[in-house]
Amino acid sequence: MLFICISVCRAVSEQPVPAPKLGPHGVQIVDTGPDHTFVLNEEALAELLLQDDIRDRAVVVLSVAGAFRKGKSFMLNCFLRYMHHKVSLQLEDS
Repeated sequence: MLFICISVCRAVSEQPVPAPKLGPHGVQIVDTGPDHTFVLNEEALAELLLQDDIRDRAVVVLSVAGAFRKGKSFMLNCFLRYMHHKVSLQLEDS
């Protein structure tokens, strides 16, 4: 496992510069808008779904929103454990 720490100095008026991500990582496709609305980042979604190794696969987009400390991470971790378990069973069968 590789951990990289990147420090970026910027002026207060500049937008934050995201650190490059190595390996599998989450992609934010929904941002929060004014008045507590959600805004779809269509460019990020298209870039993700049009990758050669993804474009012909079934994809599920799961969005979880809510107040702090109400079980959002717990629920997402349950989905991930279920998904990883199904994949490991499929790999054992092949």
